[in-house]
Amino acid sequence: MLEEVSVPAPPNPRFGFSDEDLAYSLSFATTDLGVRYGVCSPQRFRSMSRPASTRYRRVVFGVGSGEAMNETRRVVEPWPAFKERSNRLAETVDLIRQLWNAERVTSGGDNYQTEKATIYDRPDQPVPIWMAAGGPRAAQLVVRIGDGFTCTGGKGTALYHSLFEAVSEGAAQSSRSPEELTNMIEIKVSYDRDAEYAMRACQPWAALALTAEEKGGTEDPLEMERLAATAADRAHTRFIVSSDPHDVVKKIGRYVELGFTELVCRLPGEDQNRQIGACAEDMLPLLQERWG
Repeated sequence: MLEEVSVPAPPNPRFGFSDEDLAYSLSFATTDLGVRYGVCSPQRFRSMSRPASTRYRRVVFGVGSGEAMNETRRVVEPWPAFKERSNRLAETVDLIRQLWNAERVTSGGDNYQTEKATIYDRPDQPVPIWMAAGGPRAAQLVVRIGDGFTCTGGKGTALYHSLFEAVSEGAAQSSRSPEELTNMIEIKVSYDRDAEYAMRACQPWAALALTAEEKGGTEDPLEMERLAATAADRAHTRFIVSSDPHDVVKKIGRYVELGFTELVCRLPGEDQNRQIGACAEDMLPLLQERWG
């Protein structure tokens, strides 16, 4: 699919594209495609100089407080508690916005210190920052530092109600309104005209079916792989799995009714051309017919 819009091969074929590489390339190869960064944590804070120019008006920058397996091996320090990570995140977002808006930034924060720091390609308008929230504490922080709120699908309805309630509580404690936020959810969809293929495509993503208690603070990818093998028989449970596009659209409707206005479908199959093509032909017209 990337070849069709002339996106070059990743710098390292083994590891694929980084968020920055892919967003940078897509911005040149397309004219109206929305570009959404994945979640970057404060432990992986990087200069946001490249996405600052006019062509990045389609970019949304996603942030979050991090995940043990992804971050611990990078920073080589004990995995901090949520309070510390959320404080780092709030400070990081504030520093990013200062760098986007000021010529020189001197900051004496608790976690990050700068002296006359600058970036040379600042945005001509603010880049929206959407924050991931998997629980009520993070959702309250969204209102304070974010322009949007993101989470993942496939979980109980009670969780999503609690997230929206926490956003409202956070808004009540600040001068902002929940209506100012964009609500985005990543919905895991395995749609294929072949029902067996749709089910098999979920297998490599068995780790998503692990509960928080099962994963704990797992930091080692090999240990996570071992745990995922124990959940292979329920790999599909975090996905909407179907060969009927009407069934998929009906189940996606649950998230619209909850209050999410931006829907991102994550397709699990290795043959992305196959699944994207089927979704575009079978599902997209139904989604547009129902919600425009």
